[in-house]
Amino acid sequence: MALDQASKKNSDNTDTSTFLMLPNFVLSLVERILNQALKLDPNVAHKLTTVKQKRLLVEVRDWQQTTQVVFADEKLHLYAAENSDYSDCMISADIDTLVALKNPAMLTQLIRQDKLDLQGDLNIAQAYSGAFSGLDIDLSLIHISEPTRPY
Repeated sequence: MALDQASKKNSDNTDTSTFLMLPNFVLSLVERILNQALKLDPNVAHKLTTVKQKRLLVEVRDWQQTTQVVFADEKLHLYAAENSDYSDCMISADIDTLVALKNPAMLTQLIRQDKLDLQGDLNIAQAYSGAFSGLDIDLSLIHISEPTRPY
């Protein structure tokens, strides 16, 4: 019986750690994609210099996920966030509302409609929204190499 309980406890720990790794994997993937976009459109990095080292916390209500975004060292860094204790700006909304932020002018309208909660420095939210709304990727910078085949 004790062996069964120990086996069950170990399998529960494995399931939990696997579950926690999945969001971190997705977050890492999103971070890589965003940083590739920064390389393809240098204007985005330039626009984000005003929020260098500022912490933006984004809570996606319908996914129950909170992510901290920091622009530093000419890269975006994304972190899974447990709480909002330390951030310069926090945005909380559902995913559809966050997608609407592609248009920076929508920010104050969404706040007035109670679709978006914002705490902290509004300028940080506007800087991130403005930087990515004007994303202009130069496709000629993308290099696609063919996989090498052994002969």
